[in-house]
Amino acid sequence: MSDTPETVYLCSIVGLAGAGADPQTVESKSTPLAACLAKLGCLLASGVEPRFHELWAVPPEPPESRDWTFDLEGAPIRFSLQPSSAHNWLLRVEEGEAQAFTAIVAHHFARGAGVTRRMSTGTLRPQFKSSNLTIDFGDQTGQT
Repeated sequence: MSDTPETVYLCSIVGLAGAGADPQTVESKSTPLAACLAKLGCLLASGVEPRFHELWAVPPEPPESRDWTFDLEGAPIRFSLQPSSAHNWLLRVEEGEAQAFTAIVAHHFARGAGVTRRMSTGTLRPQFKSSNLTIDFGDQTGQT
């Protein structure tokens, strides 16, 4: 048995709220169902055309890994956000010995929170857990 939720057909909107239900009734019936599904790790979704009337329990899409590469003062920097089941995300920075960008990033996390690995390429790659974030980044959202 897998811990990953599967997409499951639940019922029709008519079955949930009754034939001819107005939008407020549909919302009042679907809101508690959506809250229960959220506790199970799923989202409430309607079907696709032509079956908009169907209601489904759908697992959320896993966040995608995001990678960026840029130059800082002539040195290549690679950093990425990785989804994590134990944390919202992991931030990894890969750069040379100077670690100028890592110093900027580390300022936002608890002191000593980054775990650094030396890569076979000679670069250093510290990793920071979202749970150790102490100062939000300026463009921080609930997903980043």
